[in-house]
This record gives sequence, C-alpha cells and structure tokens, in this order.
Amino acid sequence: MLIQRKGLTLIEVLIIIVMIGILLTIVIQKLGGKKNKELISALQTDVRNAQAAENKYFAVHNSYGTLVQLDNARLFNPVLGNTVTITVTPTGYVATATNSADPMACTLTVTIGTAGTAAGADPVCQ
Repeated sequence: MLIQRKGLTLIEVLIIIVMIGILLTIVIQKLGGKKNKELISALQTDVRNAQAAENKYFAVHNSYGTLVQLDNARLFNPVLGNTVTITVTPTGYVATATNSADPMACTLTVTIGTAGTAAGADPVCQ
C-alpha cells in the first residue's frame, strides 16, 4: 500500500530557505550599487551647478566667488545632505562636493585660459 505524503520534508524546507537567502543576497547587492550611483550623480550635479553659478557670478563681478558669495547672490544651493566647498585661486577655482554617508568626493578644477575664458573638465569622483 502506498503512503501519501502531505507537506514538505525538512531537507526540502532547508533547500528552499537557502535558495531564498541566495536570491536576497543578489537583490541587496544590486540595490546597494544603485544607491552608490545615485550618490555619485548627486555629487556630480552639485559640482556642475556650482560651475554654472560661478560662471554667472563671474559675468557680473569679473571674479569667481566663494560659496558664501554665491549663496548671498542666490546662485547656488547644494543638494540636501551634500557639502560643497569652493576654493578660489588666482587662476580659477576648485569645487568639491562630499556627502557624509559616503567617503567619495567629486572635484572640479577650473582655470582661466589665456583668453580669459574658463576651461574645466568633467568632475572627477574618487
């Protein structure tokens, strides 16, 4: 006579739990990388917005402004959670954006060329 089983054996339940754990690990790793990309994107946006604000400030004052001067002129506001520093040099400025949630920083260095126009590259994130 055949005995009919109802339910799962202990081994089958353990295999299912292990498979769910593996799938959760993969999903968590994918989401963690997405958050980091979003953070980098926000830092790059802040640096590019600082560059646009510096260009506007330079057009009016014929010099680059500090972060306080840009803020007073209502030209620049960083993304919430990001910290931006702007160091004005005799030949241009350096804008750096950081976030307390991650040790990464994005930096943009802009120098004035011989014709008086500013030349800068894309922000460098490290």
